[in-house]
Amino acid sequence: GRLLAQTIRKLSDVAGLNIPGTVAGVLVTNGEKPELGLPEYSHWREMVLDCNLDFLVVLSDDPELKQDIRRNLSPDVDLVESVPAMIGISDLIACSIFKKKLNKKNKFLDSFIESIPFPVLAFNHHGFVTHWNSNCEKFTKVMAENVLGKRNVGYAFFQEERPLVGQMLINDYSLSKYRQFFPDPDLEIALTKDSVMIKGFMIFKGTIQGYYQLTSQKIFLDNKVIGAIELIQDLNALTFLQEEATKKQAALHSIVNHLPFPMIQSSLNGDIIFSNKAGAELLEQMTEQAQDTSSNLFSVCPEIKGEFADYIRSLSFEEDERYNKENQLNKTVYQNGAHWDVTCLIPPGQSTELIWIVRNVSLKEKESQLSTALAMVGTICHELSQPLTAIINSSQLLARTKPEDADRAQRHQKIINEQGERLFGIYKKLQNITQVRLQRYLDTQILDLDESADEINFQKNDTDLKD
Repeated sequence: GRLLAQTIRKLSDVAGLNIPGTVAGVLVTNGEKPELGLPEYSHWREMVLDCNLDFLVVLSDDPELKQDIRRNLSPDVDLVESVPAMIGISDLIACSIFKKKLNKKNKFLDSFIESIPFPVLAFNHHGFVTHWNSNCEKFTKVMAENVLGKRNVGYAFFQEERPLVGQMLINDYSLSKYRQFFPDPDLEIALTKDSVMIKGFMIFKGTIQGYYQLTSQKIFLDNKVIGAIELIQDLNALTFLQEEATKKQAALHSIVNHLPFPMIQSSLNGDIIFSNKAGAELLEQMTEQAQDTSSNLFSVCPEIKGEFADYIRSLSFEEDERYNKENQLNKTVYQNGAHWDVTCLIPPGQSTELIWIVRNVSLKEKESQLSTALAMVGTICHELSQPLTAIINSSQLLARTKPEDADRAQRHQKIINEQGERLFGIYKKLQNITQVRLQRYLDTQILDLDESADEINFQKNDTDLKD
């Protein structure tokens, strides 16, 4: 009892050294009941479970008790089997505290690396593997326990032993040395002082091949390199979607370019962004008449600017309630003795670009065909605006999609595919118009495209196309 009281007093005196520590509990093994003012326990396991211990001091000489504690004490708790001097106790407490903090940081780092949805591995400053997450195990079919603490682990990824990207970065490889291990000229290698990115088609061990991105970044502590982390990102799904989107965009461009009426895309200031074949011919004709070689629609035809200026100004602000709706205005512009039927279309959610449909009709044609022409223009604007807008917006969003966000890229590709098919269907109907059938639309009339198209020719053309 006397020895126990002296030991507790010595441990408690550590508080005078400004080291945060408290005697949490006492286990009495000889049946005595000393007045210590501390929680007392009948078994050491009870004390460990009830108290948050940094270390356990054993004063008993019972060999069985010592063996039981050595065998079953958690490695998080330090074991002391003799009472050291005061400074030794201070060191014990300080080491235990820092050990706990280090364990917490290591657990956090392990949890963080494990949560990353890509194969991830990390190296210390000597190039030895310190972390190897479960996604890395799935990718390589090599368990973490077989590579942790090892440096020669290139066999896990490749047919032959070779340094991995993170190890190359730690050793400050030059670009030419990276090329020795990644000689394919189509592979993109972006190298900085503290990071490297390798992207392109790669062949790994076994049957693993495709488009991947290897990224590695040095890890610093107090301006010193303490290691590196490496990520392997699968780009196969994203690459496939981007290729499909490119094909759909090319098909859309071909359809729009061969539409039988002029279509011109411009900025709010009239700068021409795109025109289809018929639109280019019309612009050339208007340029000759205006003697202006400018690529600005308003410069070539100032009358269009004057007629539509107020309308464009009213729709150029996002707070306008019509911003998220389809908007169009039809006007007849007179220039150089000819009448121009002009439609200005502003797609939903767009305030920086305009789509123009322009037709040059003579006075005689205007008297007999004006209503039909307006109906046709109205139908075209109505039918094309939504799929065209959806494709333009989805293409822009797809271009900004991050490589790892394959689900989002797939959604945009699906929209482009569906709306492209819809546009192609409208184009085929326009090609097969054999009669004029009108239908009411708001306060005007537009062409009934389904009723006006020759269904037999349309089905035949569609079948020929599929064949």
